Order: sequence, then structure tokens, then C-alpha cells
Amino acid sequence: QLESAIVIVLCLLIFCLPFSIALVESFSGLALLLYFIKKAVESNTQVQSTGLNGGYWHIWLGKVFEARTFVHWPLYILTGVVFLSVLFSQYRVISLVAFIAKTLQGVSLVLIVTDNLKKRWHIISFIFMLVAISALVGIKAIYQYLGGAEFFHHYIISGGRVAAWFRHPNDLGAFLVVVLMVCLGLLLVVKRPRSTCLMMAVMGLMLT
Repeated sequence: QLESAIVIVLCLLIFCLPFSIALVESFSGLALLLYFIKKAVESNTQVQSTGLNGGYWHIWLGKVFEARTFVHWPLYILTGVVFLSVLFSQYRVISLVAFIAKTLQGVSLVLIVTDNLKKRWHIISFIFMLVAISALVGIKAIYQYLGGAEFFHHYIISGGRVAAWFRHPNDLGAFLVVVLMVCLGLLLVVKRPRSTCLMMAVMGLMLT
């Protein structure tokens, strides 16, 4: 049940990504909390089944940071390098806050996604939400570019750079890079004609 709850929270996080940073941070924290609780339950079950009297926290940490896929070790190495750069930074306090709030948050989300997106409907739900919100972002960006104004509030777009629901055009660009890579990967894997057409349509919206 916890795994399904985490997937739902991840889908809500993806949905809120273009709209609200506050909601994204809230859902990130909720997903991390549920992930820790899930690992605590798994650790407690392992302790009871093996009859161990101690080492609970060691087991819990092992389950939280377990390298389950080929992505984990490079991610841990990158995190270590970033932490070393924090130690040699001129502004250590600011760098440490950014490291905890941004780097560790991103690492934890990768751990959560790789640990919980295992069942077919979990993966389909996550991808569907990502593709759906990407299509909406693409449609709004095209409207902004052609109309010269924001969709809801009719704010004038200056300099010809659109941002869709994001705060800055660069944020939209970063989002497009990730979505295009996901769609390209799905095109190489999915063999169904309908799914292929859907991915090509979304990529067309993104590239437009």
C-alpha cells in the first residue's frame, strides 16, 4: 500500500511541476517521508524474521541507499564530488544549504522512483502523467509564442521567449530536455503504433 501511495504522490508532483514550486516541494517531502516509512517497515520485518536484536539502523540505512540499478553508483559518486566542492567553497554555509536542499533532494527522488516504479500500472501511470502535462505545457507555450501573451492572465511576453507555466524560459528549456529524452527512450522501447504516434505528437509539441 505504501508503494502505491508513493507512486500517487510522484504523479501529483509531476502534475504540479510547471505550476507551483511550493506544491512540488511539499509532494517531494511527502514522498521522502513515505519512502523512509516503507524502508522502516521492511527493516523491522527483516529484523523480526532473522531474530536480530540490534543493527536496526544499519539495516534501515542499507535499504534506503541500496544500489539496485546501474544508476545508483554513478549518482553516489556525483553526490560525493558535489559534497567535496561544498567543503572547498568560499561560501560553505550557502553551499551546504544548497547541497541539502537541492542535490540531496534530487538524489532522494531518484532513489524513490527506482525503488517504487516496478509494477506495470505504476510505470504507466507515471509516464502518462508526464506525457499529459508535457502536452499541456507544449500547447500553452505555442499559444504564448503565437499570441504574444500569457494564456490565463494575458501578461505580455517580452523578447519572444515563452515560459509556459514556468517562472523563466530557462526552466521551460530544462523541462523540455528531460521530456524529449524520455519520449525518445519510449520510442525506442515501445512497439505499439498508438503509443509511437502519441510519443511523436508530444515530441512535435515540445520541439515546436
